Amino acid sequence: MFRYIEDAGEDWMMKEEARVMVYIQSGEKKFRQKDAELLRAIEKHGSINKATEKLGRSYSHQQKRIDELEMAFGKLIERQRGGRHGGGSKLTKRARGLIKTLENKLADLSATAGTEITQIKGKVKSIDSDLVDVETAIGSLKVTREGWMQEDQETRILIRADTITLQELGEKTLSSARNHVEGAVERVKHHEDKAEVTVYLQKNNETLKATLTRDSVNKLDIKPGKKLYATFKATATKAIPIKQID
Repeated sequence: MFRYIEDAGEDWMMKEEARVMVYIQSGEKKFRQKDAELLRAIEKHGSINKATEKLGRSYSHQQKRIDELEMAFGKLIERQRGGRHGGGSKLTKRARGLIKTLENKLADLSATAGTEITQIKGKVKSIDSDLVDVETAIGSLKVTREGWMQEDQETRILIRADTITLQELGEKTLSSARNHVEGAVERVKHHEDKAEVTVYLQKNNETLKATLTRDSVNKLDIKPGKKLYATFKATATKAIPIKQID
């Protein structure tokens, strides 16, 4: 079984200079963007030799790399030798799936660029058909199920600031959001057309960031110390494994 990883250290969200590495991992092997480029070149040119030539890479090194990846992920290249139309190589369904998964995750990451994100560590407690309960310092959160998830799996939950809604305590919830967290406003940071509201969650000093319009901030009379509910959907949360369970 393989898993998708975004990794740049424990506090990569806190550092402007941090670099995010996106890859798919199986055992000790990691399928990276560079590997996807090689496979796409093989598909385009019909052979490993032509692909490495076009990419300016060593044939022997890339052949060795393919062997290593196939040991970890399974058959990636179908090789045809001789025959009426000569030999050649083409990708397997598994190889195309790896490329597609990596491309999708890179697209997801690109979509979050420039958006404030809260990250909270947690542990998977229970798994349903579509949803998973993750225990965190701010309570139990529901997230969309991912293939790598197992009970007791340590994970990092990422929540985009623009997916969080704030509402008054005691106000009837009309939203379909499955996650409801009570907290007190720590501070309000104003921008030209928006106000970033940081909700301070009393438990373990976790901070949840929500981006609202200036009108919404004024309507709710948001100010430091005021208690509010933060609500967000399970689909708005992104879970990343921290540590794999053997």
